[in-house]
Amino acid sequence: MPGHKRNAAGFAARSLGGAERIDVTETPATDDLHHAEGILKEAQERANELYRTGMNSPLCEDMETFFLVGGSSAGVLAAVCTAVGEDGTVIAVSGAHRSFTHAAELMRLAVCEVRPEEAVDADGNVYDFPGVVDTAKIEEALARHPEARAVFLTSPTYEGVIQDVKAIADIAHRKGIPLIVDEAHGAHFSLHPELPVNALALGADLVNHSVHKTLAGLTQTALLHVRGSLVDREKLRHYLDVFQSSSPSYVLMASIDEAVQDIRRYGPVRFADLLTYKKEILECAAQFTHLQVAGETVVPDPCKIVICLRGDAASRMDGEALAARLREQYRIEAERAEKGHVILILTPYDTKEGIFRLKQALTEIDRNL
Repeated sequence: MPGHKRNAAGFAARSLGGAERIDVTETPATDDLHHAEGILKEAQERANELYRTGMNSPLCEDMETFFLVGGSSAGVLAAVCTAVGEDGTVIAVSGAHRSFTHAAELMRLAVCEVRPEEAVDADGNVYDFPGVVDTAKIEEALARHPEARAVFLTSPTYEGVIQDVKAIADIAHRKGIPLIVDEAHGAHFSLHPELPVNALALGADLVNHSVHKTLAGLTQTALLHVRGSLVDREKLRHYLDVFQSSSPSYVLMASIDEAVQDIRRYGPVRFADLLTYKKEILECAAQFTHLQVAGETVVPDPCKIVICLRGDAASRMDGEALAARLREQYRIEAERAEKGHVILILTPYDTKEGIFRLKQALTEIDRNL
């Protein structure tokens, strides 16, 4: 296997862009992801080194990193099943990805949901998406549920809100239980001095990153990291085996390694571009009358652009209509549209031309409104 034998001439592979040439299976030379001892072990160690170096934290000296070819969904499933187990109780901040819900369904978990506060900026403007959670609510939930086996947190959120991971990790650890952070949208955290801090360096015990969201991995690629002594690592390996294919794609695993290597080589330049792009967009948006781009006090993640509609403009256009206009008139595809806002994802691989088109589009839409 695979049956195509890397023989492009033998079947219609032109649309694959040559991917069939590196589509192999487990052999003594190509290693086995579920028992990595060779090239895959080395590739996972390269990813581990990238993040440990970026974080430069004594908390992460014993950290291990695993490749995921089922996206962060596989990582969340494995993390929750490992840390909580069957019929357990977990404290979870609301807004979790559906993979968390699936894990709770499979393990028959009791979920104590804690709701975050409204998102409010330094000027008192209230946004229509959740903000940070009051950490006192986490303590109260644990007091009500002393049987809880873990705390589950999403940070950054889809909108780019970052939670107080350190405070929540300290609360969980005082109870002797692990903190799981779904940091799928934060694969870039701690990889540049001006980027937000990775949850692992703040005390989280299990953290996943979607390499395909804000770095250059192919869709479905992700990483799962574990640190500390509160997680049974053999049990974690078991659930990674359960929730991932026994024939993991070498195309996807090579993509993870290439994404890691690209940041190792060009990270400073890549992230300098990212930070410049975000600054340009915020400066442009400062002139708007009807549209508002959430600032860094609300959305500190530089990879998220959240465009809201101000005042009576919201009665003339909602988020879905704004996303449609961006797509149909300006060839800009939004990541997500809600009733009152639109989310765009900015990455180090955007282009100056694309940023120029976005600023021009938003300026024209604002003026027309």
